[in-house]
Amino acid sequence: MDCLTVYHGTTITNCKSIMKMKKFNNSVSNESLFQSIFSRKNTYQWLGDGVYFWVNNFEMSKYWAQIVSRNQGEKAGVIKTQICYDNSRCFDLTVEKNRKYIEEVINILIESDFKRVVNFCELPRDEQNKFIGYACDFLFKNGDNMIKKYDLVYHVFVIDDIHFPPKQTAQICIKNDKVIKYEDMNIVWSS
Repeated sequence: MDCLTVYHGTTITNCKSIMKMKKFNNSVSNESLFQSIFSRKNTYQWLGDGVYFWVNNFEMSKYWAQIVSRNQGEKAGVIKTQICYDNSRCFDLTVEKNRKYIEEVINILIESDFKRVVNFCELPRDEQNKFIGYACDFLFKNGDNMIKKYDLVYHVFVIDDIHFPPKQTAQICIKNDKVIKYEDMNIVWSS
């Protein structure tokens, strides 16, 4: 069993609700991948629908909470907890065979859904991230019994934002919330 310290940034209202209900709401993409790519907005979930956490990265969680809160006109908050999971039930995209598999799925989806042939590795980083989420959604909803095999998706992204120098940071998308240690959860910051 592996355990990680994770942070979830959102509004303080959501933090209080999560603490009270002992339940996170899934993040879902509000627009299609096609709309997200052409709008240039970061609205498509990078690891598909699920509950998102930054791994050992309070600062990124705080930054994300501030963005979400500003967009909703509320104060920000960050929840800290533990994720404990069986490593065999983690779809880890830093593992070469999993990365290659997701790239193959992405290339097939691009060709079938977008009617073009594009090599995933040649796409801009932002589009790659969106396509990873698109492929995760496809696989967890349609293919290979992924929802039965895996409780979470793990990946390391390069975050390139004007507020931070480019850096790598790990993110987890929970597909099965039984791995969240609700009893260890607490609000560690609010604005």
